[in-house]
Amino acid sequence: MDQLTPRDWLDDKLDDALRQMDMEAPPPALLRNVMASVRSTPQIPVFHFSWVEILVAGFLFCMAGVTSVLFAAIPETSLYMLRLNIEHDLKVLAMVTPWQTITVMLISATAILTLGGFAIYRQHQLSMRNN
Repeated sequence: MDQLTPRDWLDDKLDDALRQMDMEAPPPALLRNVMASVRSTPQIPVFHFSWVEILVAGFLFCMAGVTSVLFAAIPETSLYMLRLNIEHDLKVLAMVTPWQTITVMLISATAILTLGGFAIYRQHQLSMRNN
């Protein structure tokens, strides 16, 4: 026969006590108070795009198109020079120590996260002021 753990024994005793407990009728004002509380909770805001978001998306879309058109119009000799410049830059980057790279990455990430956190905090402050 299985031995009951103290937790199982306690759960069984609690279930028995709840089953044997007398149930009383709820107070008459309970339903009215609960429904008033439900009605007074703020509604979920409706999702919508602001004109700035649509404008930024359209601008980025247009810039991607302009970039692709301009890149297709670059002469082949210019592409060759661009390739040489990129190879030179990669050789210069290969001379940089990994600690310098990691330091620059950490400083950049810290700056980005700080600015992003500030923007989110500012947006929250503005939204709280409007409510």
